[in-house]
Amino acid sequence: MIAKRMSDANSDATRDEQVAAVVRIAQVAALAAIAALVVNALIRIIAVGMFDASGDDEPMMWGAIVAATLVATAVAALVYKLLGRFARRPITIFRIVAAVVLVLSLVGPLTTPDVDGATRVAAVAMHLTGAGIVVGLLTTLARVSRDVPDIRE
Repeated sequence: MIAKRMSDANSDATRDEQVAAVVRIAQVAALAAIAALVVNALIRIIAVGMFDASGDDEPMMWGAIVAATLVATAVAALVYKLLGRFARRPITIFRIVAAVVLVLSLVGPLTTPDVDGATRVAAVAMHLTGAGIVVGLLTTLARVSRDVPDIRE
């Protein structure tokens, strides 16, 4: 009976730690999304205002920028959580996966036809800065201690 209570208490503590880790990742993901949106908005404003990038092209439309940033951040947070749960070295693997996805994401801005150079450079800059912000914040602020069986390294 006492052993069962101790087991239940350990189970509750582990569940609480896992919930806390999910909440921490969600909070950091929200912060990362906001930071990436701000930086991407600044890049777009500068590109359109100073370098004549076309704000009407698909990569530079506000809706596309916001949607892509939010979806990419949410997917990154989910991948980060899953790797933290199942991988032996989750942060290292996450950084590798993020780098590969970043390189693949650059195919769109670099190969879209009929887009001027300023728009192309601005879109690439948004991808690079957005990825840097999201990966950087997730792998630093969302870490938990080594004794919690979640994100560690």
